[in-house]
Amino acid sequence: SRLLVLPESHTSNLYYIENLYYLVSILKDAGFDVRVGWYTDALDGDAAPILLKSQTGKELEAVPIRIQDGVLSAGDFVPDLVLLNNDFSGGHPKPLDQVKQPIMPSHLLGWHSRKKSEHFKHYNRLAGEFAQIVGIDPWLIQIDTEEVGPVNFNEDRGIELVAESVARIISRTEEAYARHKVAEKPFVFVKNNAGTYGMGIMVVHSAEELRTMNRRTKNKMSVGKNRSAIESVAVQEGIPTTTLVNRLAAEPVIYLCGGDLIGGFLRTNTEKGVEENLNSQGMVFKKLCMSDLRLNDEELADGDEEPELELVYGAVARISALAAGCELAERAARNSTL
Repeated sequence: SRLLVLPESHTSNLYYIENLYYLVSILKDAGFDVRVGWYTDALDGDAAPILLKSQTGKELEAVPIRIQDGVLSAGDFVPDLVLLNNDFSGGHPKPLDQVKQPIMPSHLLGWHSRKKSEHFKHYNRLAGEFAQIVGIDPWLIQIDTEEVGPVNFNEDRGIELVAESVARIISRTEEAYARHKVAEKPFVFVKNNAGTYGMGIMVVHSAEELRTMNRRTKNKMSVGKNRSAIESVAVQEGIPTTTLVNRLAAEPVIYLCGGDLIGGFLRTNTEKGVEENLNSQGMVFKKLCMSDLRLNDEELADGDEEPELELVYGAVARISALAAGCELAERAARNSTL
């Protein structure tokens, strides 16, 4: 019944604190005794609480944590479960390995250890199995992905390998588009393989664009969150955004609790189009109504029924959650052999 939320240890992102405030409120409304912890390298638990203020002036008190004999506490509060809201991009704190209380999601699956290419390896396998069960072409829900590394864009190391990967994926996508009578021109995302915050991402339409990158683009593709170096990339087929909200490209983000769909949001961007990364400057978040998940009329052939996109996105979300579970199982097995 006692939950400790362990957030990102920064105070400058006021919108993140707003999100944190409502996360805590939801948990309290569900009947849990909830506190916010704060990670410091000292881990002595004697530091004064930190007052967090959100964009709209809401306040949260965060209490520095202590770990003693495997028990994590925040002041005199000893939680039954630690709810992690920190991806530990720069590496997870080793003392958390000794904590006896369950930590969810696991600190072993932060961006210090995850790779997008590994996630999609598991996702594509599960998506293929699902497609076979329901009798659809697996290409419809699988994502063509290749990992390329090591790379260092600033030092021009590995760029030719990335260009060759781009050429292969565009070629395969062109063949698939021809089979499925898709009129779009293929494009590719090149992504930091271990990153978040929409950093270290570029869109290309040909291998030549990689070979002729300017210095500004190379700098952008060299570091991710917390100035961590980008050492490998996931090269992935691009999929045009079909959902439009107020004439803006919009991508649905689905939340799950366990295997249950519990809502989500639509991300739009006033400065980006259907082929671009919407998780960047100019993005706006809107309430997700399933009625918004509709195809444009011109995309439906005469006589076609509009698909139940809630079921489509819901199925993909559940497969993604299973893939994350496979990642965790693989990571835990790997750790147990170290």
